[in-house]
Amino acid sequence: MLHECRVDDALVHSCRAMLGARANGYPGVPDNFDAQHLHHGRRIGRPIDLAHAFAAPGKVPFGDRHTVNWTRNHTDAYLVHNWKPVTRWRDVDTIAALRRIRVAARRVKHLRYRKIHLVVHHEPENDTAVASARKGAGTPEEYRRMWRIVREIFDDEGCENALFGMAYMNYPKWDSIVADLWPGDDIVDWVWCNLYGSTSRPDPEENFFHFTTLRARHGLGMDKPLGVIEWGIHSAGREAAVDYYDAATAFLDNPVADMIKAWMVFDSPGAHDEGGLRLAFDDMGKPHPEKLAAYRRFASHRRFRCHVE
Repeated sequence: MLHECRVDDALVHSCRAMLGARANGYPGVPDNFDAQHLHHGRRIGRPIDLAHAFAAPGKVPFGDRHTVNWTRNHTDAYLVHNWKPVTRWRDVDTIAALRRIRVAARRVKHLRYRKIHLVVHHEPENDTAVASARKGAGTPEEYRRMWRIVREIFDDEGCENALFGMAYMNYPKWDSIVADLWPGDDIVDWVWCNLYGSTSRPDPEENFFHFTTLRARHGLGMDKPLGVIEWGIHSAGREAAVDYYDAATAFLDNPVADMIKAWMVFDSPGAHDEGGLRLAFDDMGKPHPEKLAAYRRFASHRRFRCHVE
């Protein structure tokens, strides 16, 4: 019997995990979304399934023509767009914020021929006003309320081509508020987590189990697809970087890795270092071909290949 290999309406591949990236900051390549992500595919030796975009807080998604062009022109690759509708969750009721959310819904709806994966205010844990509602972006309750208002406006605009993702930092310091931030099984379509390594967290398998243990303990979206939205390692030395990607490749052979439906590496300088997250460079910005080779081994793993019977 011939197995049909396809991507379903939830953007889950029928027979393999999907591979993606946030790619940026490479010299000698035009500084735009299209060019940087296409170059990433050439760098790793295969095209990507998911390209990762970001909108600045308080802006709207698809604010530049390159993300729109990617969505329209790359029919074999999907866009995952991080979007913070408001900087402070408590401000979601302002006229400007409500108008911005409605504009966002219309922009996504305009791309109705393509599914869009929208990640609403990613990594909220360290933005939360844990001690006082006067600090940070707001309380967990205000975060959940912001999410519901976004979903209500998108539904009101008739936007049916958006999938909504909740993305956690997966950092032990914030474990106590992970459950409080969960928007609700009825409005979240995907669950995402980070999988960053460091000198204190050198094992990607352990880092993954840290999150799945929390998820299971609190019953957060257990019937939703699970993905790694950002991962990599920096500030850990040249050899440690290679070891982390090789350990992740070994983890792909573990049957537990079946639950991960998508992996998106962070092949970009990021906000906290001078380039150490880029696959082709070390923490000092010097070329690191061994690190890139380690990731190429990861990207070529059979878990990212179709097996048609």
